[in-house]
Amino acid sequence: MILETATVVWGRSYIKDFFNLSLKSLLTEENIFYISNRKLIINVIFKESEKKLVNSFLKEKISKYINIIFYSDKYFVGDKYMCHSNIIKFFIKDINEENYIFFFYPDMILSKNFLKNILKYEKYDLVFFLAPRVIKEKFLKNFDQHKISLGISEDHLNEFIINNLHIKMKLMTINSKFFNGAIGWLIQKEPNGLIIKSFHHTPVIIKKKIIDIALINTNVGIDDYLSDFKLTHKAKIIESSQDISWCSLEEDKPNLYIEANFEYESVFKWLSQQTTSYQKINFVKFTTYFGSSDKSLIDL
Repeated sequence: MILETATVVWGRSYIKDFFNLSLKSLLTEENIFYISNRKLIINVIFKESEKKLVNSFLKEKISKYINIIFYSDKYFVGDKYMCHSNIIKFFIKDINEENYIFFFYPDMILSKNFLKNILKYEKYDLVFFLAPRVIKEKFLKNFDQHKISLGISEDHLNEFIINNLHIKMKLMTINSKFFNGAIGWLIQKEPNGLIIKSFHHTPVIIKKKIIDIALINTNVGIDDYLSDFKLTHKAKIIESSQDISWCSLEEDKPNLYIEANFEYESVFKWLSQQTTSYQKINFVKFTTYFGSSDKSLIDL
């Protein structure tokens, strides 16, 4: 099983966070073993006009593990989701049909054993796992670059996620006074962890050969294309954070705490318009558990 990342990074803040945080969580000693043995190929696409900034981060050790690619600025058009989808659609057409595409995003933090355990899912064509958003400022206070480079254990990262969810995650509850029009998750916090229902499961890996590139609508996005997949292939939705944990970093913004007045009818209308039938089925069938230890997951 060979994984190839399809990562796109642009913008000064994203580039800095990618090299200082996200990439460090991937380039741990354990994971370098897989990179050296060509089990993982790290492809990262940057904007041509930001080459000088990118090169300032490319120390010799990092350079030998990453396939750095620069695209002309003309590819970076539209909103960030459309831009990302356009570039990914263009790039993955040349990936080997038997390889898996690993959707590693520039704001993601991986747990220590994430890669080792993802490699165990070779019998599946498509694997999903929820990626909770956490408060970036809190993460920076808890984990410096050295700690990230050493690798964050699943228990430790899960504990942080449980206690530092971004308000956007808290907004996504049916009875939230801060409802922001994006109710994709229902989260119940227990003493031992989180019980989560979601309409959106983030794709982690997908076998290249099952993707029909011509059917990807970049106006909608790669994630939605995969979420609406007619799963005639073997798929897996991971429901436990015991062996695999990850999260995305997002800045805390005061304007998200403004109370909103809304009617439940508008929430259900939004759900019916914004979710596919496949997403609705998954919401009913699957529950994900984030616990800070094996025992916590059993208790949940």
